Amino acid sequence: MPLTVYLVLRGLDAIDRVDRSLIVAFGVFSVLVVLEQLFIVGDFYLAGLIQLLAFVLVALAVCGVFARAPDWLAAAFRRSLPTIHYFLCGYVVFTFLAWNLTKWDPSIRVVLTNATARLDYYGFRPSGFGAEPAWSAIALAASYTGIHYLAPRHRLNAFIAFLVAAEALQSATAYAFVAVVVVIYAIYELRARHVLGPAAILAAATLTAATVIIASLGGSQALSRARDLLLYGAVLLQSAPAQLVIVIALLVHELREGRASRRTGREIALTGFLLSLSLAVASFGIAQPDRNRDASPSATQSPSPELVTQSPAPVGSQPATASSPEASPSSTSSPIAVLAPTPAVAQPPLDRVNNIVTGRDPSASLRVRSAVVAWSLIEQSFPIGVGYGNFRRYAVYPTDLAAFIEAVDEIGRYKSDFFVLNYVAELGILGVILVMSVGALLMRTRHALTVTFFALIVGLSGTLLLPPVLAMAAIVGLLVREQRAQATTLNS
Repeated sequence: MPLTVYLVLRGLDAIDRVDRSLIVAFGVFSVLVVLEQLFIVGDFYLAGLIQLLAFVLVALAVCGVFARAPDWLAAAFRRSLPTIHYFLCGYVVFTFLAWNLTKWDPSIRVVLTNATARLDYYGFRPSGFGAEPAWSAIALAASYTGIHYLAPRHRLNAFIAFLVAAEALQSATAYAFVAVVVVIYAIYELRARHVLGPAAILAAATLTAATVIIASLGGSQALSRARDLLLYGAVLLQSAPAQLVIVIALLVHELREGRASRRTGREIALTGFLLSLSLAVASFGIAQPDRNRDASPSATQSPSPELVTQSPAPVGSQPATASSPEASPSSTSSPIAVLAPTPAVAQPPLDRVNNIVTGRDPSASLRVRSAVVAWSLIEQSFPIGVGYGNFRRYAVYPTDLAAFIEAVDEIGRYKSDFFVLNYVAELGILGVILVMSVGALLMRTRHALTVTFFALIVGLSGTLLLPPVLAMAAIVGLLVREQRAQATTLNS
């Protein structure tokens, strides 16, 4: 509604001609998608498809509006970013501390739906102001990206706040984003010292290619070892010593560039508070001897069963039977079994990554197996697709995976954990074009963190309908505005 009012009041001046052309082009594409589904597919979910296409159109419009935003709108958005980021981080930490101190979960999902505290294989993980920890991490990644590029004065404190929230969320999404930020910072430092030149980039590319070749020749064991090293490296960045090193490096960087001398007393006090809060959050993870104990009686566990966390099985494979060595004792009556007691507190990050690389992590197993199902459906239906909303109707899940999905997804919306595969399976070649359109929007300015954000939602989200996507569209719009202003200055 606010976007509509703004567009009506400003008229054609609200959006640049190039952005208007992009919006019109996608509108025409949307009409073609609906017509193709109506006359070729026939049976599909019309309301859901219109919602998806309208969401992308709104994202394009938001980007166009902020690309031509007046000074007051650009300034207001920049000022709001730190407040939004600290609120989102603070709500995650508040939820984490509330549960660990009082066994009360004030996550917005619980408050609005009267759901029970989320106690799964990982123990309690706060979802903060999102529906689940991964989505909260995506929102934090969007708000930090905005601060990183549009409000650089707040970078240090915003990144420390992100580290504290990531420590509480225990989300692989947050781990991955932190790792990317650290790598980008390291590259920036090396380039500033003229250490990372064309020769270094060529050497790195050669080393990467050689690693891939050796891993390929070495078989799956070498590939899995390379994957293990990457995962462990990302999580080690979340450890308290690594965080301290990162923060000290950022402080030294600010001192060298002269920004630290311009920091106000309030900003310095906030840095100290955030570092103290980080130690407090870390202490709850260190001083918990009962990680393998059943959940506290005061916490009502969700009745949802756990997925058997053996190695991902191919589509159509049969679940383990009671006589097979892989089957757990509790799996004789049901294909779903809990292989480990639910801990009362969250897993340590390194423990979770160890479970991922050894094939015992249920979330990772679910992602891999659902991707196999989605890819099988694409092979059968491409380039037309099965029709929007028909994924579950035509997908062939393994028996145990199908039973698990039916148990935890009462409204039948789950498809797979990768929205790219979902849209391609349902829309065919038009789904590919849709995903490429969204990627072109979010990676329009080619900034490292905006590209990282798109990579995160591609690899870790089963849906595109996320509010942080609209926030990132606004951030990209302001970055486009800056690039246009710089080009105009150079031309003049």
